[in-house]
Amino acid sequence: MNEGVMVSKCANPSCAASFRYMQEGKLFRAEIEIENEAGRRRRKTHCFWLCSTCSQTMMPRIDVSGSVVSVRLFRIVTPTIKQ
Repeated sequence: MNEGVMVSKCANPSCAASFRYMQEGKLFRAEIEIENEAGRRRRKTHCFWLCSTCSQTMMPRIDVSGSVVSVRLFRIVTPTIKQ
């Protein structure tokens, strides 16, 4: 059974940006394996969208409970040497 899910807003819970166009922001897809009450495993696909502002500093992840969390990307800073 395929389930369709509509992405409607940014995956960052503190952002209110609405999804309107594919070219704005970044769309992510993740597959997780879940187990039902009978102990049978199946894969479930989740789609997440981050607006163009949030996608520059964040990335969606699925935590151990199967919930979506937005995590900040690490920024590597290269020290500059003054001569």
